[in-house]
Amino acid sequence: MEPWPFDTITPEEIDALTDEEKQGLDAAVAAYIGECLRRRGVDPAPPTSTPA
Repeated sequence: MEPWPFDTITPEEIDALTDEEKQGLDAAVAAYIGECLRRRGVDPAPPTSTPA
């Protein structure tokens, strides 16, 4: 298992979100990462799977 990547957000906080809120968080993080990579000229790899 990968180490938890966030210093200021706990797994319990993520678990406390509703499914709809988790979908919104996933979309926001994906957009942020995509924009960061685009600005650096990196072609982001497409997701390997779609969350349920």
